Amino acid sequence: MTTHPMLREKRPLIATRPIEELADSIKVAIEDGHHGLQVRGRAQDGKSTASEFLISHSSWIENFVLMRKISMERRTNLSDTSFYMQIQKKLGLTQHWQSSATQRVSQITSLIIAECISHQCMGAVMFIDESQWMNVDDFEYLTNIDNSLADDGYRLFCVFINQTDDTKAFEGHKKNCRKKELPPHVVGRFFMDQHTFTGLRGTSDIAHALDQYDRQLIFDGKAFSEYFAPRAYSNGWRFASHSNDFLNAIAAIRERNGLPGNGDLPMKIFELAAYRLLARKAPEIPNFSGFNKDMIESVMAAPYMQLERARMRQAVT
Repeated sequence: MTTHPMLREKRPLIATRPIEELADSIKVAIEDGHHGLQVRGRAQDGKSTASEFLISHSSWIENFVLMRKISMERRTNLSDTSFYMQIQKKLGLTQHWQSSATQRVSQITSLIIAECISHQCMGAVMFIDESQWMNVDDFEYLTNIDNSLADDGYRLFCVFINQTDDTKAFEGHKKNCRKKELPPHVVGRFFMDQHTFTGLRGTSDIAHALDQYDRQLIFDGKAFSEYFAPRAYSNGWRFASHSNDFLNAIAAIRERNGLPGNGDLPMKIFELAAYRLLARKAPEIPNFSGFNKDMIESVMAAPYMQLERARMRQAVT
């Protein structure tokens, strides 16, 4: 018997309003003629998940091929060869350790052009995760790839995913990139537009995310909500009906722990709560007819505060 996707180690990605907003920002930046978009957000809000979702659901963009996600690693060797080797590795390219930087650029661009030809388009979108680890020189190295593609009539657009509360990158990395240190041609190419990525904000965002389990995610002919709570579902219950309960649970947790403001709901915490509630609690409750705020708060309180405390320690000013 096939295991339900919610019970697998890697659970399904869902469409959220923040992901849709990121997709819109990418399209606007491309239309404006930019070659990059700086995306900034806190840890666990779903930035990496967003890039994975957009790469695997390509219908949102036209005339551009979506390349495999690149994740920047913490490097001690900051040479151009080291940078290109990292991109080659992430793109699944075979590489020879004696290859020159020029040869590596040629191999990278050849792959991108081949992907463009295969998809009958003239541009490629590359998501670069952990971009807060890129330094000034890295953007110069990336410019070489961009120029090489442009020479052959192709366009590269990079989505730089930056974690704003990574203090090791922003303080400990001596050559960390600061906008004021960048030369004008790099700023004009990669830093002309930015997007702030957040967790789920308010009832509308949460209801939209919960609705994915009610209607969009299907297994064995049933929506996920129907699969785990068939009787309640047939009686009209929907997971999305608890959007206010989620919001009230967050407010209660923050008030009890002396946190200011309403706060958003990090995607990490939302996905965990959805799993615990829908896949674990609902099937165990006799005559299940829905959740309440206290149930939702009980599954979110500990992980939510653990993440918030870590964020407060790592906040970048």
